[in-house]
Amino acid sequence: MVKSKALKSAVVKDSKVPNRQNGGLDDGLKETISSKLINVIRINPHITQKDLAMEIDVPLRTIERTMKELQENGKIERKGGRRYAYWEIID
Repeated sequence: MVKSKALKSAVVKDSKVPNRQNGGLDDGLKETISSKLINVIRINPHITQKDLAMEIDVPLRTIERTMKELQENGKIERKGGRRYAYWEIID
């Protein structure tokens, strides 16, 4: 029990804050990264994911995850083999 009035007013009674909010900052960032990826791929379809990460200045794992989402949504497709492969943007 708090005895001072100043300390009583500083006590937080309900500190439960949701960890995530729906449609917040994350959705906007994903859209920005996706659009940047597509723009860079339009310029250089033979670019690697590692080079994309350096170009856009985000972690490689973020590039991998975003590219996978774009492929699952049918926005990009990987063509060719390992050595002469390229990215194709599906409009």
